[in-house]
Amino acid sequence: MINYIFWEITHRCNQRCRVCHLYGEQNHTQLHKELSYKQNICIIDKLYDYFDGKVPRVKISGGEPFMRSDFCDILEYFEKLDIPYGIMSNFSVISDEQIERFATMHPLFLNISLDGTAGIHDSLRKCPGACNKSLAALDKYLSAKQSDVSIELNCVMHPENLECYRFIIDTAAEFGVAATFQHVNFLSQKEEATQAEYDSKVLGIKEFKHYVNNKNVFDNRNDIDWLYDTIREIQDYAKIRKVKVKIKPEITDKQALYRYYLDEPGVILKRCLEVGNMFLIQPDGTVCACFECYSIGNLTQSNLKEIIENSRSTGLIEKLQNVDLNPVCKRCCKGQF
Repeated sequence: MINYIFWEITHRCNQRCRVCHLYGEQNHTQLHKELSYKQNICIIDKLYDYFDGKVPRVKISGGEPFMRSDFCDILEYFEKLDIPYGIMSNFSVISDEQIERFATMHPLFLNISLDGTAGIHDSLRKCPGACNKSLAALDKYLSAKQSDVSIELNCVMHPENLECYRFIIDTAAEFGVAATFQHVNFLSQKEEATQAEYDSKVLGIKEFKHYVNNKNVFDNRNDIDWLYDTIREIQDYAKIRKVKVKIKPEITDKQALYRYYLDEPGVILKRCLEVGNMFLIQPDGTVCACFECYSIGNLTQSNLKEIIENSRSTGLIEKLQNVDLNPVCKRCCKGQF
């Protein structure tokens, strides 16, 4: 049963985050061209038809979705059809006009990136002035919004920003929003080679590229001990400031952190919560069985029923649910650990 859809509306972005799987320092992800406004509206109509008007929530991301000048037009169509949606954005490129229009809409949630104090945030994202722009835009939006929206600040934990957790929690408290501290998702070059072998032998997929960030930022036990202690401090400080905080994925045990970052022996992922529960739409309309870009069709060429209700797609989904064997699943932020 599909409970939500993750839609990358564009791969364009105004930032170049160092651990991003699209634009990071150690990645080689294939970027996808984006569709026109009319093509995206056609996809929304196909979703509406397949789900008989009861489309599950759609999580819209990028790249940076507000890079699209027609993004608010697309959102207005979601609103017209009463399709539930939420947005993930760095919120630094949104214009005053977009804020004014967006403030009249009814998203379920808004997830905004905040990776530290201004200097640290801008450095990690290679975008001078980004932090101040994001917070100024959030302030304007909060003053103008006309509906209740679940808002969350999202920080990807990195050795350069671990000491910024108080700033992030304090900022969340000031704005009356929640905060999430996220582990870096990465796949080493050695693991990537193993992944290619798995894709070929088990799934019958050759010359396939995942979204890959090769950079592990916590690569020794001392750093992980520091990370472990910081997570404890984050949880304690959040209670003091009365801010709702999540660690994503929820890995807080020290031995589990060693396994996650250092690939030490031991079970990491207990089970996949996503395959069969969602699907991913890439900017060109490609539909994938999960976040790891296993393509099962394209909505510019077929309807959704033709894409997901066929033997090839269902067979692939069954294999992907066997996460014990699939290397790329080991650090998925959507798994249960």
